[in-house]
Amino acid sequence: MMYSPHILYVWREAAEAWDEFGRLLPLDGGWVNVGACRCDDTSVAEVTDAAGRVFRPRYKVVAHRADIKVGEKIRVENEDGTIRGEGVVSNVTKTNYLDYMTIYL
Repeated sequence: MMYSPHILYVWREAAEAWDEFGRLLPLDGGWVNVGACRCDDTSVAEVTDAAGRVFRPRYKVVAHRADIKVGEKIRVENEDGTIRGEGVVSNVTKTNYLDYMTIYL
């Protein structure tokens, strides 16, 4: 994308691990850097998802195609590390021919 001033992160849970006695170890997940993106405030627009539900997203994020699904938690940061937007993915659209996707929070 030509204009992508923000950085997209997705929350990933840590894989399960056990100690030598077979007890489950408490592991925390972490933010994984997906890449550059553009995050726009779209609180005035209404979007209809595949099930026909109408919702009003707070942010619209445009990024290169990645493995992000509805219900995942994502965060967008400015170049200086401040948070631009954060939330749960409510809708994801991917283009047929171009290599980018639109994520609604």
